[in-house]
Amino acid sequence: MTVLDEAVEEAYPDAVELARKETDLSIDIFPQQCPYSIEQIQNEAFYPESNAITAQGD
Repeated sequence: MTVLDEAVEEAYPDAVELARKETDLSIDIFPQQCPYSIEQIQNEAFYPESNAITAQGD
């Protein structure tokens, strides 16, 4: 595991909590682990699909 992998693993729970508070979504809607690779996180052109949350909200 790289230093970046460890940093994401450590920061992700705090990021989920912040997103939960800002969106009022259930904590259960967020993946337990970051679903993105380090390469995706570092890629400024990468933008995840947004239909995962909206599909569950229907």
